[in-house]
Amino acid sequence: MIEKKYSILQFMSFGELNKWNVDPVRSNMFHNVRYPTYQLKNILKRRKDLVKVEDDKLYKRITIRQYGLGVYLRDEVYGRDIGTKRQFIAKKGQFIISRIDARNGSFGVVPEELDGAIVTNDFWLFDVYEANIKYLMLLLSSSTFQEYWQKKSNGTTNRQRVDETDFLNSKIPLPTLVEQDRLVGNYYNTIQVAENNEKEALRTEENVDRIFSEELGIIDILADKEDPKYRFISFSKLSELSRWDLWNKKEELFSSKFKFTTFETIIKGAPMYGANEKATKKNSDVRYIRITDINEDGSLNENFVSAKNVDSKYLLKDNDFLIARSGNTVGKTLLYKEEMGKSIFAGYLIKYVLNVEKVIPEYVFYYTKSKLFKRWIISNQRIFGQPNINGQEYLKFPILIPPISSKNSNEVTQEKIVGKVSEMKEQIKKLRRNAVDLRQLANKQFEDGIFFEN
Repeated sequence: MIEKKYSILQFMSFGELNKWNVDPVRSNMFHNVRYPTYQLKNILKRRKDLVKVEDDKLYKRITIRQYGLGVYLRDEVYGRDIGTKRQFIAKKGQFIISRIDARNGSFGVVPEELDGAIVTNDFWLFDVYEANIKYLMLLLSSSTFQEYWQKKSNGTTNRQRVDETDFLNSKIPLPTLVEQDRLVGNYYNTIQVAENNEKEALRTEENVDRIFSEELGIIDILADKEDPKYRFISFSKLSELSRWDLWNKKEELFSSKFKFTTFETIIKGAPMYGANEKATKKNSDVRYIRITDINEDGSLNENFVSAKNVDSKYLLKDNDFLIARSGNTVGKTLLYKEEMGKSIFAGYLIKYVLNVEKVIPEYVFYYTKSKLFKRWIISNQRIFGQPNINGQEYLKFPILIPPISSKNSNEVTQEKIVGKVSEMKEQIKKLRRNAVDLRQLANKQFEDGIFFEN
């Protein structure tokens, strides 16, 4: 008997219909799966353990991060401060879904520390049967299923809810428990390698700080003081004070090899604040660099925007040095390079022109990524309102400047430090790139193990 293949027509029994709408029917059909499909209602059992909220009782409440990033404590509040008095008790190990943000991956497993927490009816709680809950999490997080959930959601753009009946009638591919365990095991083995790469990147970053401390002969005076009185009181000469406020803290650092100088001794000209222009979609080849466009490692992200108006005085030149002056990222730095493309910079950034006769630009850049600079930032930012350090204040930040180069191979130089740090930065970049690739590979292998290519 010849088996008929239908590429245009699809069939389903009348009993499986719950809405007179073609989209739910189409989106419910997984034709490219390697395993039998079962309705979620055969795997998940909704739990509605009702609780009446009492005014004088303290309750834990739950929040679910999007994209499968976990279930966490939202807050702990007394019942008198909770508006909805009819809520439901969550139990550890239950599968929980936010019906509002299910399409964005807001689901997870209730952890032990949230056993007994309460949720409203916008959160669904399920006991799981005949399925590895980790398999279920990975499957529902997959790009294939996320596309399906987008079709299933209804409501306004930001408040789209998934219908419970639709959800439970949905079919998912369900291998045997042994096969589920294998798929999950392969996924987490790859993820473990990715995490090992990330840990190694962090260790390498710590080694970068160690290079500065060892090469520059840094001694942390405060850490070396054994006299108990220094734990509570520190002393400064009046001539050493640079600010008249509570947060003026003298750096308790000393170098056994070099003398601290200030940033103003290695720059040319005065600090320059950036353009006060509105960002627009890309409309020219001139990029408008804002604080948010600078990654923590000093690279630029992919969010290319233009300025409404481009004033040539803000155009950056090779080796111009930018420092963020305000906000939670105060002290973030960028060493501009011509290969970054033609650019101007925004008003919350300050530009300095480095004196290349005194410093290697990369040395200054790496120095500002070290704990030496970050420690100074914490000690000197004004914290009324948004953290802030202005252009003149940055001129006073202390920096150690070894000679640029030397014929003596044993002498500490900027060239030597830049060489070592650059090599480590490349290792860090490679490790993090590998970690990203491995995470993507883990997802692809999991999905390829379940779905055929369309």
